[in-house]
Amino acid sequence: MQELDFTCTLSELAGTIRAWDDTTASNQVTFGVNIEDVLFPVFVSIDRDRNARLTVLYNGAVSRERSKSGIVFQRASWKDDLPSTVVSFADPTLLLSEGMSIGWGQADGKLFAPQQYAIILDVLREAKGLSGSNRTLHFGSSAGGFQALATAAFDKGSRVLCNNPQTDFSQYSVPWAANRALKINGFANREEFLASENIDEVAWRIDIPKLYEKLEYVPPHIRILINSASKNDLTVQAASFISGITEISSESTTNGYEMYFYYHPGLGHNPMPKAVTIHEIASQLDSFEA
Repeated sequence: MQELDFTCTLSELAGTIRAWDDTTASNQVTFGVNIEDVLFPVFVSIDRDRNARLTVLYNGAVSRERSKSGIVFQRASWKDDLPSTVVSFADPTLLLSEGMSIGWGQADGKLFAPQQYAIILDVLREAKGLSGSNRTLHFGSSAGGFQALATAAFDKGSRVLCNNPQTDFSQYSVPWAANRALKINGFANREEFLASENIDEVAWRIDIPKLYEKLEYVPPHIRILINSASKNDLTVQAASFISGITEISSESTTNGYEMYFYYHPGLGHNPMPKAVTIHEIASQLDSFEA
């Protein structure tokens, strides 16, 4: 199991992390926040020279053979390559379901992880002096992209960058994985979800445009990178996002978005190479200085 420096409740977080800072000179900490019996693992790395900018990272699929606990901070090892302070969230959904490798932040079916991520971020901003939402970039790929798009909706004013995200995970190209997450919400599969009488009550947890419609808010700066050589990403996920946003784009409060298409058959659904991804993240962070 990934070792955590401490665990605490949400109400204890500010005081606990201040006490931690008082007793250690380290610029990074890994901890867990217990919210309604769900553990939210968090990694924080402070860049004291560039703490005026914040990058928040999210998990896509993880290997449960390599991480039995499910606590994985994807791309946290990039902390020294990213020109900002870094926060990384491990999806709590995986801790609740043995062997589950991808969870889209569904948690226990009651809590919605992206909403809790935003709350945790606000506590960290106050306790550790992290940048506000207007200087925060959310990033992830695949299921991590879904969580980045979702968290940005709760972290109003922030930016989001994602690579090959699921925007409606019920249409993910690996049905058994999507079905396992749908079961957390009480559905055996997509067909049962679509036929449900209470679909409107839960669709926002599954479909990003439905979340934006529920919150009556679209993040003001969205950049989505899509490999057009990946069929599900191009014809299903990107198309679902475009059609969903179009349905609510007549509202005067709706903001625009940017979708960049590239073609790389060898990568398929896999994310862009590290160097390219870091360049994309750095470009978004640099926009805070404009």
